[in-house]
Amino acid sequence: MKDASNLEVQLTRLLGEMINCADELAARLESECAAVKLRDTHAMKRCIDDKHQLVSVLEALETERKSLLKAYGYAIDRQGMEDCLLASGAQDHLAPIWQRLLTLLDHCHQQNRVNGSLLNLSHRAVKNVLNVLQGRLPEDRLYNPEGYETIHRDYRSIALF
Repeated sequence: MKDASNLEVQLTRLLGEMINCADELAARLESECAAVKLRDTHAMKRCIDDKHQLVSVLEALETERKSLLKAYGYAIDRQGMEDCLLASGAQDHLAPIWQRLLTLLDHCHQQNRVNGSLLNLSHRAVKNVLNVLQGRLPEDRLYNPEGYETIHRDYRSIALF
């Protein structure tokens, strides 16, 4: 088996990088939430671009973490990580770091869901305004047998384009 102290050093570095990246992602998600609430499309675009870049970095770090676990003979899932922490003798040091990362990632996941819900609500509000401007009422919406909304074209627009 490979040197356990080397494993601890590598995991400490890797988990630290992942936490830094997840912290940055959490901040971007908060900024995205504010941008959505303000309907600031430029800020939303910047946040989305930053978010995609950070997620790519996190994915690369996660791939590295899995490779490290595999190289030391552990499963690459959460249980494998926990087994590794137990066997490495560094559980007191690494387990809190690992838990912090999991908590941060869960927070990011929840914030991303909130942002998605806000975007969906905003989309519906804009769609309703467009329907009003085009002379449609909410009850004018029809659905085909497959459950998809159909376009009802018997309306008069109140806006001239």
